[in-house]
Amino acid sequence: PITPSTMSAHLLVLQHGLHGATSDMDFIENQFKSRFPPPAPGQLGLVVHNCASNTGIKNTHDGLEVMGGRTYAEVTQAIQTFREQGTQVERISFIGHSLGGLICRYVIGLMHQAGLFDSIMPHTFISVSTPHCGSRRKTGHLWNTVVTTFTGFAFGLTGTELLLEDETQDKPPMIVRMAQKDSMYFLGIAAFHKRILYSNISNDHQVSYCTSALVHQNPYLAKTLECRLYEKYPHIVEHPEEVIYPTLVDEENAGEVGTPSFGRYFANDEKGAHLRTVLSSLQTLTWKRFDVKFDSLVLAHTHVVVKKPWINKDGIDVVNHIVDTFEI
Repeated sequence: PITPSTMSAHLLVLQHGLHGATSDMDFIENQFKSRFPPPAPGQLGLVVHNCASNTGIKNTHDGLEVMGGRTYAEVTQAIQTFREQGTQVERISFIGHSLGGLICRYVIGLMHQAGLFDSIMPHTFISVSTPHCGSRRKTGHLWNTVVTTFTGFAFGLTGTELLLEDETQDKPPMIVRMAQKDSMYFLGIAAFHKRILYSNISNDHQVSYCTSALVHQNPYLAKTLECRLYEKYPHIVEHPEEVIYPTLVDEENAGEVGTPSFGRYFANDEKGAHLRTVLSSLQTLTWKRFDVKFDSLVLAHTHVVVKKPWINKDGIDVVNHIVDTFEI
């Protein structure tokens, strides 16, 4: 029961990615704990839960329904435990790295369906290099073909879902279902006060910029955006003014049917219609995008969360930016 001495908390949930462990998010966890005070009588404080139920290689091959179910059970149990200890969770936020961002979105859908957001404010959702549109790659390139084949073969149901190849006769792919506007997943993420995307603009071989930033083309490759970096955060792109990212629907509506600009995105992908559905749906929500650039040719994906400080220290400024801009 809630008593006058009950403390109020903002719960921050951290979720690692494919083949990950809680240690992947330790640096972020420690930075948040050192910056924000815990709950105290009469004062809202931050509590951090670093999810462990999907730790390991095999567990992250089980598909979003199973992985999301595990994390949902873990998060709701954490909320109950805090309550029993005299701390009432009033707000909840999520940070998911890579596949972890999709797991968080699944959990958010379950929480919405269960009515938990009636009593807990869904505050901030942050994804860091997350394949929101899956991990499909352009056809016609040998390397892309190798990676796609390996993803589908080696990563179990999760790999099949990331390639949007889990479609059945009566159900579209999971990633498509999670983007449908009448789904619990879409309604859940739409309820959040803030939705933030951190995306590597290059050198991220696991997750491309477009699927992470929810855009249909990379504006840095297209030379429509300049890559100027902050002095304080030397791996975060600084834009002199708010950038308006054109949506897929807006850009294609600017061209007439039958012209090269109409329907050209994903036209050569057999799952192109699904990709267009996911992107055009999620683009109707408001997202704050922070673009990231590392010179490392192989470590950008792990730098962005400082997975291992001894090798990923270049990403410390990105984590600092996540913490500095977080509102309790």
